[in-house]
Amino acid sequence: MSNHDMGIDNLFKMITSSPIMVTTEKEVQSELEGLLIKNSISNQREFKLSDKDIPDFMLDDGTIIEVKIKGPKRSIYRQIERYAKDDKVKTIVLITNRSLGFPSEINSKPCYVINLSLAWL
Repeated sequence: MSNHDMGIDNLFKMITSSPIMVTTEKEVQSELEGLLIKNSISNQREFKLSDKDIPDFMLDDGTIIEVKIKGPKRSIYRQIERYAKDDKVKTIVLITNRSLGFPSEINSKPCYVINLSLAWL
């Protein structure tokens, strides 16, 4: 297992072991930012890939984290697909409360989904 995979595993454990209240995207983002800071994970909030593409978080290793609580599944996928086209993006983590069938890779970038509705069952 590479260091990057261990980073994703640790990120998953951190998020899924910390109950996050799913009310609005902004509240989830705020709680997630607190978790990242508490766990000394360096990040940039609302990282600007382009004028149109601004993922919620960019970690130092090129992992982006996007929180999606609402919105059509197709538009969520298209947004993530645009992010995956950027060379700065190495890995994508989508945090949602929606049941989504997401591919494990988009544009050759690993893509992971954390479903907050299932995380603490």
